[in-house]
Amino acid sequence: MENRCSFSSVVTLLVLLSLVGSQQSCNHPKCDPGFILQGCKCVRCPWNTYWLVKQGHAQCERCTTICSAQRHLVEVNKCTYTVNRRCHCQAGFFCASVAQFTCRRCKPCPQGTFSKDSSLSGSCQAYTDCTALGKAVVTKGNRTHDQVCGTLKKMTLSKDKDSLLTMQS
Repeated sequence: MENRCSFSSVVTLLVLLSLVGSQQSCNHPKCDPGFILQGCKCVRCPWNTYWLVKQGHAQCERCTTICSAQRHLVEVNKCTYTVNRRCHCQAGFFCASVAQFTCRRCKPCPQGTFSKDSSLSGSCQAYTDCTALGKAVVTKGNRTHDQVCGTLKKMTLSKDKDSLLTMQS
């Protein structure tokens, strides 16, 4: 019984060594990023794929689906031979469901919040609380911009002016 185990172990070892030896006999045992080894040649990854190393082996993976404006996505990284495409939610939206390189579902910022940049963030930022700062709202905020606060300044009443208060930002 011991002879069988050692014989099968030797056969397995020889097979593994022959496989490793055949890989090392190639002129290009390691390819540059964006290329994979096919046979003994380095071949560029096909169009709409990018180079990735998984478990120590270089391979070409299909790029993330094109960023859809209908889904409120914007492209922040183009698909190249070495980089996957990345899509973020456009300004005014937040990502309700993040995937690896994109967002599955972008939702509009709720009332009272905004998002000025594209992102994969799971939330929008609350408007600045002008009242808490002792100021007044000069410009109302929207989904893509914070509200602008300003101070109230008393003015003296003069015969040619009709207003008592003006806003300064």
